[in-house]
Amino acid sequence: MDIPHEGREPESETVETSVLFSYSDRVVQEQLGLWRESRG
Repeated sequence: MDIPHEGREPESETVETSVLFSYSDRVVQEQLGLWRESRG
């Protein structure tokens, strides 16, 4: 995805990688007795 730079050209051509991930420590919380599931 390219984001415009308000009419300026980028000064260098850098390749960046973004990683989006999700982590849940539900198992650990359940083992410690801390897990609370919201019911609504």
